[in-house]
Amino acid sequence: MDGGPTLNAFALMFRWMTNDATEPVENLPWGTEWHNLPLGPVSATGGPREDWDIAGVELLKQLTGFEAVRTIPLASRPLWISQSRVGKTCRLERVLDSTLTHRLVNKTRIVGCTMSHLFEAAYCMVLLARNQLPPSVWNAYHFSGNSSAVSLIPHLRLPYDTKTHFISSRTHIPIQISMADISSIVSPRRQLLQIAQAIQRCARFATHPCMPHVQAARAYQPDALSERPDVESSVNNVGPIERRLSLSWKGGHGAEPVFELESVLFSVRLTSLAPIIHLWTMKGSLHVQIQANDAWPEADLQDLLNDICSRACLVLEDFPQKSS
Repeated sequence: MDGGPTLNAFALMFRWMTNDATEPVENLPWGTEWHNLPLGPVSATGGPREDWDIAGVELLKQLTGFEAVRTIPLASRPLWISQSRVGKTCRLERVLDSTLTHRLVNKTRIVGCTMSHLFEAAYCMVLLARNQLPPSVWNAYHFSGNSSAVSLIPHLRLPYDTKTHFISSRTHIPIQISMADISSIVSPRRQLLQIAQAIQRCARFATHPCMPHVQAARAYQPDALSERPDVESSVNNVGPIERRLSLSWKGGHGAEPVFELESVLFSVRLTSLAPIIHLWTMKGSLHVQIQANDAWPEADLQDLLNDICSRACLVLEDFPQKSS
């Protein structure tokens, strides 16, 4: 389960906890839970596409070709080359106040990119700064993201909706941006927008009719369980928490809330040394969380988080005016 369905599951659990009329759990019939197993993304989005054998297979080939590594990937490596305690992770969070968040949201709309693409571009800029590429080798590198998430919510078919669908609410598009398409001599803000626009072009696959079923189909490919490169990270935008999960839960009779939600965090199983970034808004403020295993010293991870946020805020700067 990814972030969206997990929040839906919490909402159902909180509703059960605050509803006096809910049947006690000890009265529920044992051994019947398998009747209520949720459907996967293929069935919930209308079942297999009739043209999958042609259009779907062709889309898989295009994505595989797009992922082919032809240049050197940009990387930000931790201090140590392996983790000391398997399973131990470090999560750090940066909260941007509601005023700054509002400005960022408005500016991304004006320039025509999403918050996800903005922070993916900011992360790419941090990698460029840390690798300090001279002009002679600039074109030999690329930015490779693990994936850019595409929501499946618009593709759900009745009777399934955001409240009833739990098993995966997104599919993934690979990201690979050649530095040959990005200028090394423009201002930081222009470079940020160049990268964000290049990432957005990668999302051209998102409108393909077969895209909702790509993730499930790729799970059956021979290399589905192969290890991803350690250099690939990802940016995941959960969106507004309040859209899926109320922050205040009242009981059936009392006017006062039984409990209130003050904060959230996200955690995923880490399979590489690359950090994972989550974005969400709550009470009007943007939260940016970075998670990595203990190969990363906390101070280094904090510097990485601060640098990403600083690069993302470059979008708020105005372009210099041309002299007449």
